[in-house]
Amino acid sequence: MYNYSSPGFSSVTGHFTQVIWLGSTQLGIGIALTNDNRTAYVVANYYPPGNYLGQFGANVLPVCTAPSAAGNTTNAGATTPPATAFSISTTSNLAITTTVNS
Repeated sequence: MYNYSSPGFSSVTGHFTQVIWLGSTQLGIGIALTNDNRTAYVVANYYPPGNYLGQFGANVLPVCTAPSAAGNTTNAGATTPPATAFSISTTSNLAITTTVNS
């Protein structure tokens, strides 16, 4: 679990901190399946990249309040992003559907 009172990188929480890194504004995801469709390889690229030493306190913020059903809440001046859902279908072609609830 990430320790907000001692911000920094750890191999256990590195993926988590990059996903919620405040300064990263774009996300690209690629998925490839093996020929037998039994193994999927997933790659994520973030822009601008995060997890910079000395910048965790300003970019990895704790949740102060739970998001409300009526809309976004605020956290230290930042807007909580809307809920996002991903669904992946591998029945014929690989299809990725992204839904952003606003």
